[in-house]
Amino acid sequence: MTKKSRTIIFSIFSFLFIIGGPSAILYSQGYRLNLNTEEGEKLITQTGGIFIKAAPRQVEIYIDGKLREKTDFLFGSALVENFLPGKYNVEVNKTGYLPWEKTLEIKEKEVTEAKSILLFPEEFSFNLLTEEIEDIWFTPEQTIIFKKATTSEWILSLYKSEEETELLRESDVYSKGAKLTNIIFSATSSDLILETEIAKNKRYFNFDPEETPLSLTELKNFNQEIIEYAYNNYTFKKEGESLCVQSPNSDLFEKIADSVKEFRISPDHKKLLYFTKHEISIFFLDDTIVPNKKKGEKMVLLRLSDNITNCYWIKSNHIIFSTDDNIKITEIDNRDTLNIIDVIEIKNPEIFWNENEEKLYYLSENNLFISDTLLP
Repeated sequence: MTKKSRTIIFSIFSFLFIIGGPSAILYSQGYRLNLNTEEGEKLITQTGGIFIKAAPRQVEIYIDGKLREKTDFLFGSALVENFLPGKYNVEVNKTGYLPWEKTLEIKEKEVTEAKSILLFPEEFSFNLLTEEIEDIWFTPEQTIIFKKATTSEWILSLYKSEEETELLRESDVYSKGAKLTNIIFSATSSDLILETEIAKNKRYFNFDPEETPLSLTELKNFNQEIIEYAYNNYTFKKEGESLCVQSPNSDLFEKIADSVKEFRISPDHKKLLYFTKHEISIFFLDDTIVPNKKKGEKMVLLRLSDNITNCYWIKSNHIIFSTDDNIKITEIDNRDTLNIIDVIEIKNPEIFWNENEEKLYYLSENNLFISDTLLP
């Protein structure tokens, strides 16, 4: 090899080293050449990533249709890295479960998170629990009270730990007959308050279902129109159909919404769910990353043409709700389109989500059904 050839080869390798060395360093630090730049975007930019946490574990993560990772067995999470800034279609799949899909934006030097993904079964299974139920109530302790009718009177029973126990009969309230219109649960004790109609007049009776023998006490000046609950330094007041909040360090109540049917606190005590006939909304008691909301903000999650009849939290980032002829589950992550699951199409369901059992109860046409465990 001549001296000239050696000089040329040395020069080439020196050039490659000068160019390749910094390039390798930049690559290791997450820099990439962006060939699809738009006006104002960088030609060389740092990448970002996506962090997924899902139940069940070991789900497959597809990004723009390509399998990129599986979540781990221990924590059900995975970090997928080295994506140029932009929007990506993310899909989470597992055999036997309905998929989760959303378009998410990845930013330079940032990790986009989706940490509250729940996959629900492809098929929902329900079993008949009991028949000939006229009405049903669910206690704060997540037990069931239901009303059955005989030829002569109605009977109120408690269903707990798969056992049915009779609580009282219509004749225990009033020997000449009493119409049971509602059961109101005490916020401070295990007592129940019966709202009845006797001789066209509303009358209220208090009793403790654990007491033996049972003793009914009539409440002469009971007012069920104003209900107050305190959570996370906030006080909420439902006065008729108006929902109001008293913020920390304030003496005044501010109205959140009118025509509110019911409100419920999330299990993590960071969010308040409330719903009207056609809207499901959330009031945030603390800052949240997903959705990106500050403490004290409100968000309308869903607007429906159907009549919403009830809503419950599933964990703290999903909601199960019923309409006149459907039961559905929605996430609260409102980035892109909400993932909404159809559970069952059924006539006039009355629902209850048992957080302890992770099972759904529904009453339809006087029959009470219970689901298998819905959560992985």
